[in-house]
Amino acid sequence: MTRAIRKYPVNKDAEGAHAHEGATFLHFGLDAAGKLCIWQEVETTKPAVEQVLYLAETDGAVPDGFTFLGSCVDPAEGKEWHLYVRHAPGAAEATAFT
Repeated sequence: MTRAIRKYPVNKDAEGAHAHEGATFLHFGLDAAGKLCIWQEVETTKPAVEQVLYLAETDGAVPDGFTFLGSCVDPAEGKEWHLYVRHAPGAAEATAFT
């Protein structure tokens, strides 16, 4: 079993990010370069899968069928961002990408 913490950028204009099967969400925020990212603990021997993400601004619409993951402040843009993930039907955990 090989576990690692991975960082993936969140594109403000697209829905989706990579994750490993069974990845555990750790954090959503700005990295040292000021880019929006998610951090996950992954089992590196499991395959990477595409996850559907939704990024909303404060006062923006909350999507149906998505689970809230976290929020962060982007002082450079003067915005607050809120991240959601769509889980497969029957997925129970809000903090995992399974």
